[in-house]
Amino acid sequence: MSENIRILKLMDGSTIVGRVTTVGDTIEIEHPIELVSDILPVGSRLGEQINLRPWVAIAQEQIFTIDRINIITMGYLQQAFVEGYEKIV
Repeated sequence: MSENIRILKLMDGSTIVGRVTTVGDTIEIEHPIELVSDILPVGSRLGEQINLRPWVAIAQEQIFTIDRINIITMGYLQQAFVEGYEKIV
């Protein structure tokens, strides 16, 4: 079920992707993956490369709770990337 795979932009500037469930004033995110952006030179221009890593790499839990006040915005993951996300988790 891909309709609850969301991208979250947090107040600290990080961007994470995961299966989101809203519970009152909090959200629960399952299998969060952080998107880490690098700016790289590409010829005479600059390009962006996105790397992925576990959001809380050494945690035993797979579901984390975030207060909604810490979230700037949320959006749905583009369908073209859903299969890749599911392979990672």
